[in-house]
Amino acid sequence: DLMLVGDSVDFAVLSVGGFLGLASKLVAISFDELRIDGDRVLLPDATREELERLPEFEYR
Repeated sequence: DLMLVGDSVDFAVLSVGGFLGLASKLVAISFDELRIDGDRVLLPDATREELERLPEFEYR
């Protein structure tokens, strides 16, 4: 999902961790950190461990 502030995209909500969708969590990532490559979304400056340490995002 994408989070809009005003008329610009500020964050993307991504699922990280887990295996086959089990035990994963949602995290919010600054849209500026993402790179789009065709149909893939990349985070070139982040490791799996760094992403798993991010706080869990909860929709309100």
